Amino acid sequence: MTSENLTPIPPENKKRWPWRMTLIGLALISGLLLVGLLVRYWSLRNNLASSAFDGASNQAIAAAENLEADFADTMDLTADLAQDLNDGTLAYEDIESRLQILLEQNPSLDGITVAFAPGAYSPEYDLFFVYVARDPVCGYSSKLQESLYDYTLPPSDDPDAPQTAWYYVPANSGPTWTEPFLAAGEGRVLIEYGVPFYSPEAGNEEPTGVVAVDYSLDGMRNLVAGLDLGLTGFGAVYADSGTFLSHPVPERVAAGNIFTDETLQDANFQDAAQRALEG
Repeated sequence: MTSENLTPIPPENKKRWPWRMTLIGLALISGLLLVGLLVRYWSLRNNLASSAFDGASNQAIAAAENLEADFADTMDLTADLAQDLNDGTLAYEDIESRLQILLEQNPSLDGITVAFAPGAYSPEYDLFFVYVARDPVCGYSSKLQESLYDYTLPPSDDPDAPQTAWYYVPANSGPTWTEPFLAAGEGRVLIEYGVPFYSPEAGNEEPTGVVAVDYSLDGMRNLVAGLDLGLTGFGAVYADSGTFLSHPVPERVAAGNIFTDETLQDANFQDAAQRALEG
């Protein structure tokens, strides 16, 4: 056979590698891998979100339980102190030393007051009180003196008027927590729990005075600030009325309200806030 008899194969008849099918196959594989990666991503994302939510919820529940236990201990302490005054176990001259011991044993308290009704402490005094508070410099500071204002008067809406709810409400309505307020002369926000006490001679007709404890909002703020709620989460504590007891913005404590804050009016959020109060 000579070269003259060889017939060349036209280029269009040569067997070609199926590049198009290969590209289609690679595209399909890439698509499947992408879908798989997306499914994996969303699964991990949802798991992380669920885990973060569960973690935040568990922390919030634990913090609430700690605060509830602390409030209960504070109420028991105040009731016990009032009872010792009721039955004469605690003599008036021993009140100051007893209050100092209680502050040493209870770091969540800022101060304790035993305030007497007019003339109840001694005929030579009108309104007399014993107040022991923490002092960052000397440890404790005490005041045993006649009051400079009449704390037996009903509370006033006048912002310049002295705060009297801490005494007046427990004396007339029984044990109660006060709304947070800025203490005159103290420069700090306080929340107090008050319980009336009665002298053994007077019986339970008219209160002899009120035991009031100052609960530390600093400890509450530190507890809430320590919660790991993610980059967009924050913790706050509010009273039954909605008044903030703890908030990341200090200026909102005692001044802001969860039910009237313009930034918190989402219906779902308000529903959750109300359900939280209801337990």
